Amino acid sequence: MRKIVIILLILSANQIYCQNIFTEKFDLCNTTYFETESDSVLAKPISDFVNVIATNLNDDKVKTIRGILSLQIIVDEDGRSCLLSVENNTNIETDELFLKTSIDDNLLWHKLNRQVSVIVAIKFYGNEVEIKRIGISKEKGFHELSN
Repeated sequence: MRKIVIILLILSANQIYCQNIFTEKFDLCNTTYFETESDSVLAKPISDFVNVIATNLNDDKVKTIRGILSLQIIVDEDGRSCLLSVENNTNIETDELFLKTSIDDNLLWHKLNRQVSVIVAIKFYGNEVEIKRIGISKEKGFHELSN
């Protein structure tokens, strides 16, 4: 977990206020206005993150993936996802993970009263996966959110 937080803290302070948090950016998201989770989890997923990511992967990639994958996802009022940016520190190239398609088409959330930017850090190691939700605030910077 410390490694996840350290990676997120390394991001420069001015990136906190940018639309794209991570280096790899994706298009076609409505970024006119959204709120970033800061002190609590606002968006609650209906779908399972790991199953959604595994949707378009072959069994070999699912068994061999290692490292940390950080995602910034815009969740609209209807609970639909749009992958906005990624920091991929895994042993599999981003384009081989088919993240944009998997997340935009399959990751669903409970309805919200406003559009929210969600940051998720997923650590793959062995047969286990650890998922952390990350918030951003002026006071705390990047920090883990509790459910």
